[in-house]
Amino acid sequence: MIEYCGKQIPQTLPELVKPSHTALLVVDIQNEFCVKDGRIIFPEILSRLKDLVGVARQCDVMVLHMQDTIDYRHDSAPRIRNYMRTHNVDDPHKLPIRAVDGTWGHKFVDGFGPVGHEPIIKKYTSSAFKGTSLDMFLRNAGIKTTVIAGVVTHGCVWSTARDASYDYFAVVVSDCVASQKEELHEASLRWMKLTSDVADSEDIARVWREATDN
Repeated sequence: MIEYCGKQIPQTLPELVKPSHTALLVVDIQNEFCVKDGRIIFPEILSRLKDLVGVARQCDVMVLHMQDTIDYRHDSAPRIRNYMRTHNVDDPHKLPIRAVDGTWGHKFVDGFGPVGHEPIIKKYTSSAFKGTSLDMFLRNAGIKTTVIAGVVTHGCVWSTARDASYDYFAVVVSDCVASQKEELHEASLRWMKLTSDVADSEDIARVWREATDN
């Protein structure tokens, strides 16, 4: 740990992700983004993430669940234009219905979602920090580090990690994030290494278990 101007700056992974000041942000593990034709799109990623969530719960790491909530009617004109570009349509009426509140696509994948009183953070844009109660939950719990996992790497994961890094230490779980666009997934991980820490799930889980055992 380095002290600078009265501030404590972690240098090692155990210092960064100490259970007492760490929260695990599980980003958008919803049917819309993870299930296609009745099958999980990212089975290995979700399996590792489920294990990591289990370890977090065992080690008293705060777990929060991000839930993307899309309704084009209430979006801004720039956001609608971005969606049109993403889906390659020339008319907003042609946009697909995705993750609308209350639909199957909006629900968490089976086996994911909150247990007990774990918070759900409904978000209406890519970043889980913009226009949500996430920052309040983290500050009230004395959180210093956010461990970020989920989908998609180049979208909501990247946006959430970027905004987290302004006020929190951000650690992206490299083997628990995914995108169907591999080139964007890899490019986003490279970019996030410039603004966040990146670690794999086994190393993070090991730190949490050792901290709990001691």
